[in-house]
Amino acid sequence: MRRVGVLGLLALSGCMVGPGYHKPRLVVPAAYKTAPGWVQAKPADDAPKGAWWTAFGDEDLNRLEPEVAVNNATLAADYYAYQQSIEIMQEERGSLFPSFGLTGSSTRSGQGGGGASTAAASGYANTSGPTTSGTFEGSASWNIDIWGKIRRQVQGDVAAAQVNAADLANATLSAQATLALDYVDLRASDANIALYQQTVTAYQRSLKITENQAAAGTAAPSDVITARTQLEGAQAQLINAGAARAQYEHAIAVLIGHAPADLSFPTGPQIANVPVMPPGVPSTLLERRPDVAAAERSMAEENALV
Repeated sequence: MRRVGVLGLLALSGCMVGPGYHKPRLVVPAAYKTAPGWVQAKPADDAPKGAWWTAFGDEDLNRLEPEVAVNNATLAADYYAYQQSIEIMQEERGSLFPSFGLTGSSTRSGQGGGGASTAAASGYANTSGPTTSGTFEGSASWNIDIWGKIRRQVQGDVAAAQVNAADLANATLSAQATLALDYVDLRASDANIALYQQTVTAYQRSLKITENQAAAGTAAPSDVITARTQLEGAQAQLINAGAARAQYEHAIAVLIGHAPADLSFPTGPQIANVPVMPPGVPSTLLERRPDVAAAERSMAEENALV
């Protein structure tokens, strides 16, 4: 009977309450007859993304992009959330095993000086000295996971850690893409500023000529007003281009973890090497999106908690 009881206990320990998780299956055709070239998707969110920004061929951009993963405050928060989820998973996994404890105490006692003098006066020698005694107590406990509650919790924690890892990867890609976009806009603003400066210089010369013609009587006063309006419009566009450049510069500073006042970029040429995306790439990039993987792992986490 004892053997039967042990076997029954072991059988129960292999049971886990709750549904087992299986990735949802969607029946899709292998190809579409109206659009040749379609294939079934193969998730590859864990594939290395690489230094994709080097395709722009800009040294300043190549220097700035790695700083995003190191100094960006938002990514730092996501990284610590991922580390916390790992520690929670390890702590919960430790509940599957026995725990042991050990405590101890010691006391020291001996004869005082007065007792030794009294013994000598009475003619007897006191040879007992100080003594030390100690006790040790050990304890052990083990909560057997019969119904699989702890194992389900561990499964949920593993999935939660994978969600945080995917969120971290997605946030990193998003911040890097935003930096690249802001940098391209920054260099476009430099080109616009150079163009507006030339335009202002040309309109200033045109206004001067028109004023001279109006003074000589060969131009109407309305022509002077028109020339001055064109000049003031170009000057306003120059101011707006400078303000836009400052905004892009500040955004880049925040993305790489610097205060806007501590970072400035000299004027540079507009990026000419814009990578050309081959046909079909946008659809295959969907297979590498970490946010899609995070959604699937979130479903696995919730399933483990049922």
